[in-house]
Amino acid sequence: RGGPRLSATAAAACDLRPSARAAAAIRGPALDSLVARAEASSSDAVVILHDGEIAYERYWRGDSSRALVIQSITKPVTGLLIGQLIAEGRLRSVDQPLGDAFPEWREGDKGLVTLRMLLEHTSGIAYGVGGAGVYAQQDDALPWARALPLAEKPGTRTRYNNAGIFLAGSMAEQAAGTSLGTYAQ
Repeated sequence: RGGPRLSATAAAACDLRPSARAAAAIRGPALDSLVARAEASSSDAVVILHDGEIAYERYWRGDSSRALVIQSITKPVTGLLIGQLIAEGRLRSVDQPLGDAFPEWREGDKGLVTLRMLLEHTSGIAYGVGGAGVYAQQDDALPWARALPLAEKPGTRTRYNNAGIFLAGSMAEQAAGTSLGTYAQ
C-alpha cells in the first residue's frame, strides 16, 4: 500500500553492485551534505549510482532487503519510459489522449486530457477528492484514479497530482504489453 516500492530484489534484477571505483568518484563535501540533509529529513535511504554501479548506499530504517516506498521518483521514471515507448512507436506522442486507453476518458472535457497533461500536472483531475490518504490506502490505485472527476478544464492550471501518474503509467503498460517494471529491464 502507499505507492510503488523498490527493493534490493529490484536492484539485483538490474545487476547493480557496490563499487569502490564508483564510490571514489563521488566522495567529498557534496556527498556529505546530501547525506546529512537526507538524514535530517527522515529519509529511509540514499542510494547513488555512478556509471551503472552503486557508488553509495545508506539506510536509516532497516536495510536494502526491505522494500521502500519510492513515491514521487515514480513520476520522472514513468516519463522516461513513456519517452522510450514513443521512440519505439508503441505510443504516438505525449499528446496522445488518455481516452485511447480508457473509454470513460473520451467524453466531454475528460476527452481533452493527454499524457503530456498527466506528466505536467495540468490534467485538471480533482486529486483532492478523497485526498492523498485515500490514495495511500489503495491496494490498486488505478480504479480510484480512473473514477476521479475533473476539477477544472484540462491544460489550464498546474496542480501537483499523484493520480495522474497512475493513469499515465497504466497507459504506458498497455502500450508496452507488460508491467513498467518488466519493460524497464
